[in-house]
Amino acid sequence: MDYQRLLLDHLDLVDQIVRTIGRRRHLSSTEREDFASFVNLRLVEDNYAILRKFQHRSTLWTYLVTVIEHLSLDFTAQRWGR
Repeated sequence: MDYQRLLLDHLDLVDQIVRTIGRRRHLSSTEREDFASFVNLRLVEDNYAILRKFQHRSTLWTYLVTVIEHLSLDFTAQRWGR
């Protein structure tokens, strides 16, 4: 499977999820941009490892919401500590 194409085809979805989670976590616009960069980097890291773990047991939307929500925890912990 071409995971790069999968990500490119769903970048709008990723951006929408990042914006929603960023607002929910009360991130400033600058922090939301940093969070978006963090998410995009993590999605392409290690040859699209996160996308390769997708097992089609849910919709891609559900999977990405869950993954990006967990990434938001990593982002805030990295930024401000636990």
